[in-house]
Amino acid sequence: MIQLKQWAALAAVVTMAGAAQAQLMQYTYQVNASGQLNGQSFSNALVTVTLTGDASASYQPCGYCYLVLADTTLIEVAGVGSDRFAQPITAVSNFVDGYIGLGEPVSDYGIFFVEYGAGMGYLLQAPLGPVSGEASGNPGISFETLGGSFTYDSFDSPGTFQATVAQVPEPGTWALWLAGLGAVGRIARRQTA
Repeated sequence: MIQLKQWAALAAVVTMAGAAQAQLMQYTYQVNASGQLNGQSFSNALVTVTLTGDASASYQPCGYCYLVLADTTLIEVAGVGSDRFAQPITAVSNFVDGYIGLGEPVSDYGIFFVEYGAGMGYLLQAPLGPVSGEASGNPGISFETLGGSFTYDSFDSPGTFQATVAQVPEPGTWALWLAGLGAVGRIARRQTA
């Protein structure tokens, strides 16, 4: 029978192994746009959409593109506020047309893209940019957020896309987590004794 200390050690090893294999990437798109976020109108404001996803676990080739499904999303509109998308959002690299950006796979609509012919082989698994280019997207489409919706009527070129390696917990964070797990184990052991 595995004892509590062994469970704690096993959980720590599994968690660290999973973290070591994860390839967390952060994808950011910025453009000046006019529209609405959760019922609040904005005009010519900087819109920033940030996605973070595991490029090794959620990476998928599709017929004409590569996708990475986001674990977390954030949309920020300067002077208005921020929210999270209610539907899954992906980073997208279209290797046929040379676009990179962000999309909503449930509706199959792109949110924002930038033309980047040199990125036609970009697999979304390495840092890139910032890359600026002709902005494109789907004006007039409503994208659900947790607080309502995001819609834009127009945007200005250029748009900017950037992919960076997301920050992973520092060793001190892991040590604190393990110490807490050990304390929980000691308390549970005392209560069963």
